[in-house]
Amino acid sequence: MAWEKVTPEGALVPKTRKGGGFTTPSNVCILCTIFAVSFILLSFGFNSPYLILVGYFPAVVYEAIRTEGTYTKLSSVGMLVLTILEALAIAGVIRFNLATFLDQEQAYFYGYWLPLGDIVFVFPLITIVLAILLFQQTAGRYTKWLSIIILVSSAALIWQIDKGYLVEAIRTYLQYRL
Repeated sequence: MAWEKVTPEGALVPKTRKGGGFTTPSNVCILCTIFAVSFILLSFGFNSPYLILVGYFPAVVYEAIRTEGTYTKLSSVGMLVLTILEALAIAGVIRFNLATFLDQEQAYFYGYWLPLGDIVFVFPLITIVLAILLFQQTAGRYTKWLSIIILVSSAALIWQIDKGYLVEAIRTYLQYRL
């Protein structure tokens, strides 16, 4: 690698990279949105919750790549792990009931009361809470955008699996907020 001779005036001018073309953050977020929404619609058409997971997985991965702070990185990587575990739970590979294990019907998680039960329902709820926390704790518009995609997709996933559980989660939230 050759060294480039720089004048004092030239050192003060910031070097900018040329545009990323197709891979700019706004283009990636637009594609993640289109991908997630289309797979949500396909999921309800084919009655398959796996399609929702496939649809928002790119947003979860990109969110884990983009975040930089300690807590936001933990939240985004946590969502990535929960999404993978959710796929295994829906497939029946992992079966676990948190309500019977903890001997409680509800749990307090980062400022939110969540109804407990089978992990198929609880993992998307935790993902929703983490997406809300990312939206609140970050200043970046792309991270906020991705967290909204993840939140909406996780809510659609719970709706696809069991509408009653989503209604119960909303009631639990409202009960403690009002």
